[in-house]
Amino acid sequence: MKSKHLEQKFTDKLEKICEDEAKKWIGGRQVLVILKFIRTFLEENSLCVCSEEIVYIKRELIGESDEIKLKQKASQIVIKVRQKNYFMNISVPDLYPKHQIQ
Repeated sequence: MKSKHLEQKFTDKLEKICEDEAKKWIGGRQVLVILKFIRTFLEENSLCVCSEEIVYIKRELIGESDEIKLKQKASQIVIKVRQKNYFMNISVPDLYPKHQIQ
């Protein structure tokens, strides 16, 4: 599985998940089942496409007193910076990475 926009690490993991799902349908119509599975997976895990960025934020930007919450259904990352009682909401658009995060 390859993508111009998604990290290779993510596509490798998705490919492994799809292979495991396809094994359940040996002898049946795998293509349509897998396409539906991928669509459902991406809809339910909308933030998975920016997993590398989330890892970077957690590792490099979030301090001990800060907090990060991921809201998959709303495609939202909520970052609360507590050093001076500031907080920031970040939304990941449906067409990410074509459209930038707001």
